[in-house]
Amino acid sequence: MKSIDIIYDEECYPNIWTLLASPCDSDERYLFEISPRVNDIHRLLQFIEWCRFYKHRMVGFNNLEYDYPVLHWILQGNLNSFSQPQLNDIIYQKSNAIISTPWEDRFSNSIYPNQEIVRQVDLFKIHHFDNQNKRTSLKILEINMRLPFVEDLPFPPGTILTLEQMQVLVNYNKYDVFATKQFYHESLPLIQFRDKLTKKLNHDFTNHNDTKIGKDFLVMELEKRLGPEVCYTKNPRKPKQTIWGIMKLGELIFPEIKFRTKEFNSILEFFNKTETSETKGVFKNLSCTFPNGLKCDFGMGGIHAFIKSMHARSCSKYAIIDLDVEGFYGSLSFVKQLYPVHLSSVFSDLLGELKIQRKQYDKNMSENGMLKLSINGAWGASNDPYSPFYDKKYAMQVTINGQLLLCMLAEMIMLIPDTTILQMNTDRLTVKIPRTLESMLEQYKKQWSKFTGLVLESQYYTDMWLKNVNSYLAVDVMGKIKRKKDYDYENKVGANIAWNKNFSMLVVAKAAEAHLIRGVNISDFIRNHENDFDFCLNVKMIKPWVLMWGNEQIQGTTRYYVSKSGKPLVKVGAELSRITSQKQEILQNEILAGRDGSGLFKLTKSGDPQPLSPVNRQTGINVGWNTTPCNNGLMDRSDIDYDFYIQEVEKLTVPIIGG
Repeated sequence: MKSIDIIYDEECYPNIWTLLASPCDSDERYLFEISPRVNDIHRLLQFIEWCRFYKHRMVGFNNLEYDYPVLHWILQGNLNSFSQPQLNDIIYQKSNAIISTPWEDRFSNSIYPNQEIVRQVDLFKIHHFDNQNKRTSLKILEINMRLPFVEDLPFPPGTILTLEQMQVLVNYNKYDVFATKQFYHESLPLIQFRDKLTKKLNHDFTNHNDTKIGKDFLVMELEKRLGPEVCYTKNPRKPKQTIWGIMKLGELIFPEIKFRTKEFNSILEFFNKTETSETKGVFKNLSCTFPNGLKCDFGMGGIHAFIKSMHARSCSKYAIIDLDVEGFYGSLSFVKQLYPVHLSSVFSDLLGELKIQRKQYDKNMSENGMLKLSINGAWGASNDPYSPFYDKKYAMQVTINGQLLLCMLAEMIMLIPDTTILQMNTDRLTVKIPRTLESMLEQYKKQWSKFTGLVLESQYYTDMWLKNVNSYLAVDVMGKIKRKKDYDYENKVGANIAWNKNFSMLVVAKAAEAHLIRGVNISDFIRNHENDFDFCLNVKMIKPWVLMWGNEQIQGTTRYYVSKSGKPLVKVGAELSRITSQKQEILQNEILAGRDGSGLFKLTKSGDPQPLSPVNRQTGINVGWNTTPCNNGLMDRSDIDYDFYIQEVEKLTVPIIGG
């Protein structure tokens, strides 16, 4: 029998535990339950043995942090002799212990791949949702994938369920597996990419996010050149790093960097006089503004510059050209021989080798993707305190010099008469230039490339609609549309969908594009748009906040649309950022008991919680508009308040082209 991927999910309450599994390529389902209704422990063991014998993999969502540690413990626990009530009690205790593990200790529950009884694939890990900034729930994915239903956990954790409620839980478990299976198929290209790399390089990339793939490949290549313990100590395994005390930033700047404008010289002066032991906060409020309004903001990730909201159009007189530095930070490391000290110049030489290797593979090949991840991720990992590439001085040297070199290019372009820099963003800048002076731009490009050793690539646009440096629409001379942030209704990063992004009211971005590019009337587009889901928004509450629709409490993760006859959406709760864990527990218990504990505490200037008489803390959502939940996927088209969506489109169009 061919090995297959089996999608699964678990649910656990004091008197019931369920595991539901379904093969990825069929609608078949296997339910295993331990409760007063049934004890499937023997069937479960037989199922696991079947999976192991045929080398099936079990695929879940956050299963490496919760589902599999629970399952592994059950399988290792020799629990055959326990009665059903005993089984439920000890499984629930284990489940609670895992759930209550502090974030910083979450890896204490990990089961290493070589310990797994059945191989695990975790979609949560692959998409890097374990990163705090990208954390995304399965419920939000149900919304983003436009599934027919969005279902929150039907009963508060810790509830002792009745027999009727148990069946509701089983149905919920089934739908979670259905949603996970849908996401599995959406994620198949990523899974197959990792499987190919695992086989080719004899290294397990199965549950690696993109950044970790790049890091692990670099570690493997460095170990080939410098020895097996160049990146990590052996026992215990810890990353080797270069640690600095006070850094004089002026000493990191290339001596050839010089400016003629007072604006950029003020930035250079700031770096020359700054000493720091940290990277965080160095760039706070660091900016300069030119007389024409171009404001340049400097940051750890790169420079951002913007002149104003506008529509820039090429014509017989002017061209719009985007200049992009090829592989900016990786190339800079190689060309200028910048590297973490403990890894020597072999690190920067390796980046140069990988860049050459990558060109030998087609863009669609897994090798090309892996090499890109390695080159692009090298610098980012240098500021990660858990990385073997950690070297704050290297991180600062690359980002400071990279930004200043781009400023030197901008300063050269400013010498070209009647030329405007529309924006600068990390590794690129966009200019509007007289066509008669393009040869001067080419001359400056060659001069800058010779000076820096970096390659500049050009792209010509026919139109560019800029709301700000991060949000814009652009159309190149081949008719290809580039969408950024507020205008990006595809939510893609490269060829992959960024599922952690907000997929709310995509009709707005689509209408803005239709209006700006094709001149379509906004009201006509909105009123005639046929895709119901494009009108939907979503909201997610974090305990102890609750979501109120009028006077009715509804599920915390909710899909809704703005309607004429609906009710206001309001989140109700208490700000817990500085309240002690003991007070947080009191608030959560109040809400779980059906009471509103949101006003029990206030914060003094010292940050100490003080008792208060209960007063609701409320925050409106889409204030001034009515809403209607559509967690069941049903929408009354006649009830949509089109005026709301039209106003949202105008926020993306009026600042650029006026009313």
